[in-house]
Amino acid sequence: MIKKPESIHVADYFVYHGITDIVTEKMKSFTKKYNIGFRNKGCNMLNTTATKEHNMRVAENLSNYLGNTQWIDELPMKILGVN
Repeated sequence: MIKKPESIHVADYFVYHGITDIVTEKMKSFTKKYNIGFRNKGCNMLNTTATKEHNMRVAENLSNYLGNTQWIDELPMKILGVN
């Protein structure tokens, strides 16, 4: 069984950009399993560098915590800076 992180000390969510804020069952499942959510910052992607850097920090901390990157295959969508 995978140990779910209580906190990874960076905002516990991946940022994505979209027109509407839709939460899918796959997103809920990932969040429940890894304690990492998803936050829609809207469709206006003015600062993709900040989004990419934020997501990379979250990914790095999660990978370090779990000791692997297998969780990436379970992401419910493409995450800028991760996959």
